[in-house]
Amino acid sequence: MRPGLSALLVLGVTRVRLQRAEGRPWEVDTFSHHGAQEVVRFSIREVEVVNAGRYYCEYVKEGAASRSEPLELVVTGIFKNIPSLSAHPGPHVTTGGDVTLICQSSLHYDVFHLVKDGEIVFSQNCSHWNHSSCLISPVALVHEGSYTCYGASKQQPFLWSLPSKPLELSVTETNGLGQGYTHIVVGVLAGVVFILFFFLLLVLLCCRYQVKHDAALKDSQSGADGHTDTQVPTAEEPKEVIYAQLQREGFREDVDVPASCTTKEPCVYATLTLPGAQS
Repeated sequence: MRPGLSALLVLGVTRVRLQRAEGRPWEVDTFSHHGAQEVVRFSIREVEVVNAGRYYCEYVKEGAASRSEPLELVVTGIFKNIPSLSAHPGPHVTTGGDVTLICQSSLHYDVFHLVKDGEIVFSQNCSHWNHSSCLISPVALVHEGSYTCYGASKQQPFLWSLPSKPLELSVTETNGLGQGYTHIVVGVLAGVVFILFFFLLLVLLCCRYQVKHDAALKDSQSGADGHTDTQVPTAEEPKEVIYAQLQREGFREDVDVPASCTTKEPCVYATLTLPGAQS
């Protein structure tokens, strides 16, 4: 069966032709149509490098010409260096996980193209896309399939290399209960971490308060001791006190002891009588 391009014609189309978007328009076929809806097929007898490019259908309906959306025709096998395709962390993943498809080659290619089950995987289908890798996150059952990659250059974007060996990506659906249990465990761990952090913060604040309190108490005690030393006089040794009482009339047997000698201080008391004082 010859390769070709197909166009689905709507009612009312009276004329259609296929043209290339790049360079000089290449009219593959032109014919008249009588308004019935059908599929028109444009055959290419032998695909060559010159057939690669962007195509569109130009058709006439009710006297007005219109153009279809462009179609890119890619010719593969131009570059013989075969790239390799791998999956990280592996080709067997579960739903909700992450997987990165990596395309590599010993020959430098400007662009790598990823194909899944014969359909091109565009960059918007990847969570993150760069020169040679496609991150799929989160993985779903629709991502399961056979993947291959091709290398190409920026100067000739429609000429690709030979395909890599197919990579079978297997996706296993996880149990909903397991996912719920995982969420519960994560929530509990987060709560425990928060409580520990709060407890450590409380201990730190208490320690700081205790240190400040002890320092203030020590300063107050030092101030009180210094004030007492300045106010209270140093005790002195008791001194002896001698009292003498002179009597004119003579010695008396009973003499009142001065009140000052009743203290605990030692004292000596004597009564003297002057001889010339008798009357």
